Amino acid sequence: MLVFMMIMQNISLNNEIQMYESFWNIKLPSKTKCVYKWDNQDSFHGEGIRYSRYQLLENDTSQLTDYNYTQNNELEKSVINLMNDCGIPDKQKIDFNSTYCWKYIEREQDSLLIIYSLNIKSLFLIQDTA
Repeated sequence: MLVFMMIMQNISLNNEIQMYESFWNIKLPSKTKCVYKWDNQDSFHGEGIRYSRYQLLENDTSQLTDYNYTQNNELEKSVINLMNDCGIPDKQKIDFNSTYCWKYIEREQDSLLIIYSLNIKSLFLIQDTA
């Protein structure tokens, strides 16, 4: 029974990555483990903010070739404010003192910010859907 539950949890987590890929038409590293998830999407349509942190299980960063590797103070300030407003625990927050790359995607009223922290091999996804 425990093995079945672990398999189902893994399928569920992979489906979440696939949901991001499908909705945003992007490719993300497939071998990941969700280590933290928060959202305020209580509505039927799922609008709101979703914050997820994934640990890469393999060092496959081939999908990150078109990411921005320059530090962006405005982005950092905005994300720090969002994390604080949402009550994200400190150990799950993005550490902007370490090396990171990022990508921002906007589609109509929806947006997705992807931040990959190179030092800790964590992928952070911040989705805002209207």
